[in-house]
Amino acid sequence: MCVIGSDWERYSDKRPWFIRRGDLIPEAKRWFKLVRRSILAASNNSEVNIARATIVHCLIKGGDINVHEIIAEGIQDAAEKNDPSARLCYAPAYTYVAPAQQQRRPQIRKRTSQEEPHQEEPHQEEYQKEEYYDPTNINLNHIQGAIEDLARRYMEGQEQQLHVQSQRMDHQKELLSTWMKQQGEWHKQQMEQQQEHYSQLTQVINQVTERQERQDKRLQELNQCQLAQMKAFNEFNVLNEGWQLHREEFNINTQVKLTYMAGNMHNLHSAIPRYDTVHKDLTEQEEGKVKQQKEALKKKTKDAGF
Repeated sequence: MCVIGSDWERYSDKRPWFIRRGDLIPEAKRWFKLVRRSILAASNNSEVNIARATIVHCLIKGGDINVHEIIAEGIQDAAEKNDPSARLCYAPAYTYVAPAQQQRRPQIRKRTSQEEPHQEEPHQEEYQKEEYYDPTNINLNHIQGAIEDLARRYMEGQEQQLHVQSQRMDHQKELLSTWMKQQGEWHKQQMEQQQEHYSQLTQVINQVTERQERQDKRLQELNQCQLAQMKAFNEFNVLNEGWQLHREEFNINTQVKLTYMAGNMHNLHSAIPRYDTVHKDLTEQEEGKVKQQKEALKKKTKDAGF
């Protein structure tokens, strides 16, 4: 009936006093909600006394506890608060009628406004006679009707709660369906954007690849041109070295001849001057020729691209 670990609030002599409604299990809470609406006094809704706990335990577990006596004691206590001399005038007998049995019982039809006035008097007289001769049955019927009405209200409340829960579940399903649709659309948009970005990226990569291929082709052409130039330069160096060697050999031979002739020309004829006297003029002439040759060589080298 109670949550595991909960206990009674007790008097100073350790007798049970009450337990809190929050310590009840969910099933006991539902039955206590029905009991506290009944004819038992329930001024404090957060506390469950021994009498109410006994009724709740009987409703949940069943057993041999006389619920009608507890209800009668509650009625007696409530009556004594208003009038100390008040007493119940019937024997404590209580039976519970199941809904299936209640359907088989004849129901008392309520009088409508369209019925004739003379039909009301015999019914009232019969009710008064029945109340006068057997007040115990009338009081028990009232008690039983009150409890049955509470049970009916409880079942109606449960049905309403189930209906509300069903509506809430439908609403949650609609919200979930809407959310799933939105998520699907969002994922679809994301996939489309990713596909578009992928196509753009692929296009850019293709353009970069084409540009790289063109650059590689241009570099290959430049390398071939550079190789051709290096080959031509090497050939020119070989030719130039050969020409320099030939020129040095020619200059040496020429110099030897000139030295021989310059030293012996004055012996051939007395009018021929000595080499020492014309040395300066001949040197200047030769230096001028050398300068002209150097300038011609620089011009050829520049025209060749070196």
